[in-house]
Amino acid sequence: MGKEIWQNKVEGNGRWMGNMTIIYVHKFKLCIYFIYLFIGCLSFKLWKEMED
Repeated sequence: MGKEIWQNKVEGNGRWMGNMTIIYVHKFKLCIYFIYLFIGCLSFKLWKEMED
């Protein structure tokens, strides 16, 4: 009986950790995307200034 409860708890935690990991991966991808955009804008501005 105790073993079953423990197993369910572990499976539940595993599922929760999986969901949290997915959420963090999505947030991480968004952060990388914004950093990429930011660097892109900066380099574009620098390139425009260099041209003038």
